[in-house]
Amino acid sequence: MIFASFGIIVYLFVSVVPKLQKVFTSLKVPLPWYTQSLIGISEFLQSRWYIVIVIGGAIYYMAQAWYRTDAGKQAFDSFSLKVPVFGPIVLRTNVSKFTKTLSTLLGSGVPIITALEITRNVIGNKPISDAVAEAKQKVQEGESLAVTIEKSKRFPPLVVHMIRTGEKTGELEQMLKHVADAYDAEVERKIDSMISMIEPLMIIVMGGVVAVVVIAMLVPMLSIMGKVH
Repeated sequence: MIFASFGIIVYLFVSVVPKLQKVFTSLKVPLPWYTQSLIGISEFLQSRWYIVIVIGGAIYYMAQAWYRTDAGKQAFDSFSLKVPVFGPIVLRTNVSKFTKTLSTLLGSGVPIITALEITRNVIGNKPISDAVAEAKQKVQEGESLAVTIEKSKRFPPLVVHMIRTGEKTGELEQMLKHVADAYDAEVERKIDSMISMIEPLMIIVMGGVVAVVVIAMLVPMLSIMGKVH
C-alpha cells in the first residue's frame, strides 16, 4: 500500500499536473500560491528527479553507517523500544528470542553461562543484548538470573516472575518456553493490530494528498469557467 500510494502521488505530479499547467499557461490564468507550489514541485520532479534519488541514497548510506557504530545502534535501538505501538512489538520480539533461545540451549544441556553468551548474540536489540551480557556476568558471580534481569529494567515483570519461579522449582527451561510461546502469540496479535491501523491511515494520507492536488488544480479551472460565462 505504501508503494502504491507513493506511485499514485508521483504519477499525479509528473503526469497530471504538467498537463493542467500547460492549460493554465496558455490561458494566462493567475494562479494561487498553493497551485504555484504544486507546479514547482512537479517541475522539480520532472527535471531534477535524480537529485531526490541522490539525496535519498545519501541519507540511507549515512543512516546505515551511523547505525553500524556502537553509539548509533545503542541510540536507535533504545529509541525503537520507546516508539508508541511499534516499541512494544520490538520488546516482545526480542524477549521471545531471549526466552526461546535460552530454553532451547538449556534443554540441550548447555551450561547457563554459555547459553546466556550465545543468547546475547542472537538478540538484535543492543540495550536488551547488553542486559543479557550483564546478566551473564552477574550469574557467573553467583547471583540469580531473575534478580539480574529485574535490575536491568529491560524485561517485563511477567518474564522476571516466570524465571524466578523456574529457578525455584528447577523448571527454568519449561518456564522460558511458556514465556516464549505467550510472547510469540502476543507479537502476532499486535502486528495484526498494527497492520489494521496502518491500512486506513495510508488511505487517509493518500486521499488527503490527492484532495490537495485536485483542489489546487480545480480552483484555477473554476476561475477559467467563471471568465467564460
